[in-house]
Amino acid sequence: MDLAAERLGSADRALVYTYYAELDGSGHRHGVDSDAWRGQLMYVDRLAQRLAERLPPRSALYITADHGMVDIPQDPDARYDFDHDWELRAGVARLGGEGRARHLYAVPGAAGDVHAVWREVLADRAWVATRDEAIELGWFGPRVDDRVRARIGDVVAAMTGTVAVVATETEPNESELIGMHGSMTLSRAAGPPAGSPHVAWDRRTRPPPRGSAATAVRRSPKGFSSPCPNWSSSPERWTAGRAPSHSRSSTTARRGDCRG
Repeated sequence: MDLAAERLGSADRALVYTYYAELDGSGHRHGVDSDAWRGQLMYVDRLAQRLAERLPPRSALYITADHGMVDIPQDPDARYDFDHDWELRAGVARLGGEGRARHLYAVPGAAGDVHAVWREVLADRAWVATRDEAIELGWFGPRVDDRVRARIGDVVAAMTGTVAVVATETEPNESELIGMHGSMTLSRAAGPPAGSPHVAWDRRTRPPPRGSAATAVRRSPKGFSSPCPNWSSSPERWTAGRAPSHSRSSTTARRGDCRG
């Protein structure tokens, strides 16, 4: 923080970017409901205050979270294991994305079947859309360039609640995480997405109040997640208005026999 303030004061015009990674890492390892995560948040709070108190004149400080995170229970009902689920694997050539925002790259000709099966298996535990539907709904922003369109999965699955699709064999480390990024949660209604910059204070107009760094750090609602699907999109509109209801097939009903 001292170095950042020094760099800001060394030039007439300067942009200095700093990043502290341990808050994110602690959330992954211990969860955002852990004492370890809260301890790191308190430390970040003190770092922000330290920087604010050392800002040179005519400086503005912005504090932002790069994304949100939710805790996923270590429970088979909350963690669908792609590597041990023949229904989810069927027709999928490659699994992409993260546990809570999956991109499915289908075997040629199988995209429709993959879409139908994932919607049936995950039911109300995920928003499952084809590439075209996800783009139309604005999950990837207001406009998707043709040159990047093919990078999006043939099918995209955004998890609801505290659920993830893991891959314990091909992604063993990621599958063990407690805190996971991605998808959308109900807390998105509580305020702006984690990732929206907030002006902590502006030394061009007023001095920073002592002890107020916490305000800037804590405005981002705990647990908010901003995945590949855009935070402002509304998949509920699609699932409620366009998606037919699915009954469980006999094979789906026996999922406990094939999840491994």
